[in-house]
Amino acid sequence: MITAFESEFVTLKIHHKKVKAVKVLVKLVRKRSGKETDFYAEYYVPGMGLYKTTDPSGRVPVEVVADQTYVKDIPQVK
Repeated sequence: MITAFESEFVTLKIHHKKVKAVKVLVKLVRKRSGKETDFYAEYYVPGMGLYKTTDPSGRVPVEVVADQTYVKDIPQVK
């Protein structure tokens, strides 16, 4: 098995506000057949970090970070 990562930009609704986030889908790829299996997805929000981890369908939260604070003015990388 090989672990592969696929990412995309998504919009989440947090505290009734739309927030941009990065979704990272973790996949397991079989070496011989090349068959891919979605394992889980992680969502990262700027100023917050890891927001949640879900199963591949996105419906069942596996883990939600308990202490979630949002930093409005995060430092910009130049």
